[in-house]
Amino acid sequence: MRYNHLNITERELLMIHLMQGLSLCKIAKLLGRNKSTISRELARNKGEYLPSKAQAHYKRRRKKCRPHKLLENPELFALVKKLFLGCQWSPEQIANRLKLENYPIQISYKTIYRARMFDTPEQKRSEGNRGARRKLRHHGKPRRPKGYVSNRGKIPISHELSARPVAANNRESGLMTLVDRKSRFLLAAPLSRLGSKEVKTAMIEATAPHDNP
Repeated sequence: MRYNHLNITERELLMIHLMQGLSLCKIAKLLGRNKSTISRELARNKGEYLPSKAQAHYKRRRKKCRPHKLLENPELFALVKKLFLGCQWSPEQIANRLKLENYPIQISYKTIYRARMFDTPEQKRSEGNRGARRKLRHHGKPRRPKGYVSNRGKIPISHELSARPVAANNRESGLMTLVDRKSRFLLAAPLSRLGSKEVKTAMIEATAPHDNP
């Protein structure tokens, strides 16, 4: 069962019930809490019980007990930032070097990759949208396996030039095309010869089924 700490509203009600002279059992029942929870709350805040003061003490305790991020250490952060931004070491190099030199605080390369130094407004202004990620060996781009060939922006070739008809090589044949600029509707017809007569005939035949009655 998940335990929820007292909130400021419950602390204010606790103070009111204490002023009313109610017992801990009665207060716990009214707040829907265990008697031990109320007892511990009063033990932590001895003397006159003040909700705002008790809430402030609670927040300080929570801040102390939460796990701290390694790069919140100023000395470690300064060293990692110097090696990464100044010397352009990769996160893997930094992590392995700290381990090799038995640095008091060890850090993994994954933690460095996730570090907030990559996304600070100052770095983004100086390095672009990807911020300090441009300092990475791959400039913040995903790594590709060796021999990877990108097909982005490339049009696949469906027919080789060697398979082209002889008539096309001699420019003896062609293709008549009519495209409506607005609708992009296309009419096309093959031409046996590239002459004005053949083009005219192909145009008439292609548009005939679409003529208005």
